[in-house]
Amino acid sequence: CFQSVMAVPIFNSDALFGVVYLEQEDIRGAFTVGMVPVLNAIGTQFAISYESLLNLEKLKASKDKLEDLTKVHPLQLH
Repeated sequence: CFQSVMAVPIFNSDALFGVVYLEQEDIRGAFTVGMVPVLNAIGTQFAISYESLLNLEKLKASKDKLEDLTKVHPLQLH
């Protein structure tokens, strides 16, 4: 059984992205309400970074696809 547990939702663009979940076995009251803003900031930064990573992967995939298409059908510039 855990002495202390805290869960804080992570939002990105007003949509639920995930949850920061902390547990501490030994200390009762280890987590305080004062920690919520810090966890919110860390969670939001994580969500933004993760979304940026996904967008970068999509961009790379689009670039690769475009490069493949131009190998098959080279652009004819006049």
